[in-house]
Amino acid sequence: MSDLRISASAIALYNDCPRADRLRNIDNVPPLPKRESYALGTHVHAGLEAAARAVLADPTAARAAADPRTLPDFLPAGAEPKTHKGARKILRDIATSLDLRHAIAAEQRFELEMAPNLPMFGTSKIIAVGVMDRVDRIDKTIHIWDYKSSGFPKSHEELACDPQAGLYLVAAKRLYPDAERVRVCYWWLDSVVKVTVVWDEDIVAISVACCRNWREGSPAIACSTATDHASSGVA
Repeated sequence: MSDLRISASAIALYNDCPRADRLRNIDNVPPLPKRESYALGTHVHAGLEAAARAVLADPTAARAAADPRTLPDFLPAGAEPKTHKGARKILRDIATSLDLRHAIAAEQRFELEMAPNLPMFGTSKIIAVGVMDRVDRIDKTIHIWDYKSSGFPKSHEELACDPQAGLYLVAAKRLYPDAERVRVCYWWLDSVVKVTVVWDEDIVAISVACCRNWREGSPAIACSTATDHASSGVA
């Protein structure tokens, strides 16, 4: 049997609207054209990734990354003029709040093997995949950064019910086993709002349950009946 690979965004799509999930991922209905905000967000992410990689290669670059005059220079070429202009403004606005001195990774990819509760789609296991925008280490604490370039900031309670938070926490524990603490830091760039989620067994259980029960039973399992813990469902 083949493996099923899913991301936190795929889980969230099903939880929010099972019909939309079916149209996109089962019936393969072509998606609507992406909005301008998507191109802007992609461009901003690329600039922040480039800045972090520059600091990883040469720690003295952290000064340029924290300067509103030079942070926009990390943006790659090739974007539409309007998109590039908008991205430069966002990077200028957040530069003084950006601290890359503790960065240890940029665009850190991860995979987590999960055993499904019930056989589905002829799969032997579920593999949850994802990408961390940036990873910082301060003493023995790992900080996972997730940049949000659009949308309204979410509360801590809303993020605790988002499977992404738990997947980040579990993946960080696996990638950095010597860390004593793990935190996920969500940063809404356009409003400079930051919300932090720390390790919590219930948050992890939500993510594990969402993965193991994907497209099985009620989508509301994410915030109501999650009882599994990371040790029981993550390989």
